[in-house]
Amino acid sequence: MGAELRKQAVYVTLYALAGMLVYIAIRFEWIYGVAAVIAVFHDVLITLGLFSLFHQYFEISLTVIAALLTLVGYSMNDTIVIFDRVRRTTG
Repeated sequence: MGAELRKQAVYVTLYALAGMLVYIAIRFEWIYGVAAVIAVFHDVLITLGLFSLFHQYFEISLTVIAALLTLVGYSMNDTIVIFDRVRRTTG
């Protein structure tokens, strides 16, 4: 994959995480937004770490980047649902 596409994929992922941080900070509290972004970043980092361990078997292509962005979306959705349930039970 080209260096330009790789750089764009990193920027898109960071922009998506920043947008999610702002949304959760507005919807819930600032600290929840930071926690959610760190958790999602951790999920992606672990997945990329596994890809780097098995780089001889798997290569990072545009399909893999799309899968990582899907991972970010589903993980953030799950986090928002959990935060909403916590807010309902404590508030």
